[in-house]
Amino acid sequence: MSEEIRVARARRATTGDLTARFSEVELLSDDDLACNDARRLYTELLAQNPNWNSLTKPQADQIKGVVKILRTTADKGHALSQHSLAVVCERGHGIRKDTNEAYKLWVKAAERSSEVDGKPGTIASFW
Repeated sequence: MSEEIRVARARRATTGDLTARFSEVELLSDDDLACNDARRLYTELLAQNPNWNSLTKPQADQIKGVVKILRTTADKGHALSQHSLAVVCERGHGIRKDTNEAYKLWVKAAERSSEVDGKPGTIASFW
């Protein structure tokens, strides 16, 4: 693990500022870390603002960043990112609701998770 990633992880762990933590997610090169951080931020934003129709500008920007990270890692074949992005697409939180895209992503995630661990459909238990 690079020193840059170690520093970013340490700074994320010690700050309660979602914006600072989000900007540091982009420094991570490891798809697992990036996906987990994006999922954590999404969950925190949902807890702060259950009514997605009234997102503040910074929250809307953070959601766009979460989607960007999930899409980037999903496009690389990261199964958990594919599943997580499918959930966001299906719910339409902060982005346009797209159940067709969600279905395609869930299929890709299930196929990919089967390749990784040999057990079909295990990815569904991760969200």
